[in-house]
Amino acid sequence: MIFTGFLILVGAQLTAAQKIPIPLAQQLVKDDQYVKEKMQEENWTIAQLAGQVNDVKKVDLNGDGSLELIFSGIICGNANCSTWIYRKNGNRYVQIPFDASAIGIEIRKTKTSGYFDISVEGRSSASETELHIYKFDGSKYEIKECFSKKFAVVNSKTGKATVLKTPKITKINCGS
Repeated sequence: MIFTGFLILVGAQLTAAQKIPIPLAQQLVKDDQYVKEKMQEENWTIAQLAGQVNDVKKVDLNGDGSLELIFSGIICGNANCSTWIYRKNGNRYVQIPFDASAIGIEIRKTKTSGYFDISVEGRSSASETELHIYKFDGSKYEIKECFSKKFAVVNSKTGKATVLKTPKITKINCGS
């Protein structure tokens, strides 16, 4: 099965920023032990930590008029970076549970439990990525659909790789 064109940006505006707000960086350190360890390992100040993100998207995920912040970076593997979602509640930031490592994030047109669904792309090899569709269950985002996106195929007899003109997208079992 080839599935194309399912990463669709929602009409809401996504804006990129250079860093996350200092109060959000402080909350992230409280919420995520790995971030705290990375900050100590690198001997970063909280202001330096706030500037270590790769991308910040501001989008109203639930239509309440307040922008949630989706950001990645700080902890990255070979290509994929940890990703977080926070919403502002009064003077503090509250994490919306979302367990993903990504090279790309898109907001979909569809909603589940009042929140926009999210597509996450993460590298699985040099010639393949996985696309995960996350849906909100009322308290957190969970993976509900998964796809493999191959950019090349290897001939099993010759071992030669052929780059595909159009990536082949195939539905796969999540967690595989």
